Amino acid sequence: MNNLIITQLLKEFKNMIEEIMIRERKAYLEKNRETRANGYYLRSPKTILGEMELEVPRTRDGGFKPSILPERKRITFLLDDLIRAMFIAGVSARRTGEVLKELVGS
Repeated sequence: MNNLIITQLLKEFKNMIEEIMIRERKAYLEKNRETRANGYYLRSPKTILGEMELEVPRTRDGGFKPSILPERKRITFLLDDLIRAMFIAGVSARRTGEVLKELVGS
């Protein structure tokens, strides 16, 4: 696979994961009104596309944990994680198919 395509896919995947975590934090804050958002911290999980650096949202109380990232582990996102993330982020079935075709071949 072309490096430019891999870089683009990794960036799209990163954006999707970060969007999911932001939405999860928003839901957490709506349920826990005594706390507030408190910026981000960095994590560098390995993926099927390579390593990426994620900005993980946090809260002042430290109670928010994104469901997509296991705690205290360097994780590997698998193909099903990628598909699930694209679905949640609203990526079209056609674009999802294009991404999978690039990853696994025709």
